[in-house]
Amino acid sequence: MPRGGLREGAGLRPTWNRGKTQTIRVPIVLADRLLEIARKLDSSEVSNSVTESDRLDLAGAIALLDEALTLKPNAGGAIKAKIRQALTLLVPWYI
Repeated sequence: MPRGGLREGAGLRPTWNRGKTQTIRVPIVLADRLLEIARKLDSSEVSNSVTESDRLDLAGAIALLDEALTLKPNAGGAIKAKIRQALTLLVPWYI
């Protein structure tokens, strides 16, 4: 009885829904977060289409950025705070 070799159905089952994978190099501090995002995209938890909620978030982000432009340069971090708020609307997983 021969041993080894390729057998149909043998080996690990794929854990990704969208096909073959590729190894990439990313900074260690970003690796866990990027893998989390990739898993959400793969499981279709994150939609690729623009929804009404996305449009509202985009409009809100634009309004926040417009407001940040009107603040005085020495506003004590208020400009950065507005930009951070806009980023959280544009990119829900923004840290």
